[in-house]
Amino acid sequence: MKIVPSFAAVYYLPARYDKKEKKSYGSHMVSPKIEYLPGSSVKLALGADLYHAWKKAKGRNTIVLDSDEIRFGRLHKESRVYIECSYTWGISK
Repeated sequence: MKIVPSFAAVYYLPARYDKKEKKSYGSHMVSPKIEYLPGSSVKLALGADLYHAWKKAKGRNTIVLDSDEIRFGRLHKESRVYIECSYTWGISK
């Protein structure tokens, strides 16, 4: 029996873009994951892929989330939380 935590994070800072309409403060992706290995052939995992971006629109003083300009996760439009189960059948080296 074994528990394996993992964590990945990426931050994208925009450079050299048009600031007339809005000012972008960047995008980030955070992916925490915990794997539970109860035996040699079973793996259970709980994880998340979280995407965020921030912007400040022209004429406004507040910084808000920018869901239109997220640079990461183009295949995953929204963030997600998941449960993963896998079983290895047969002999493995």
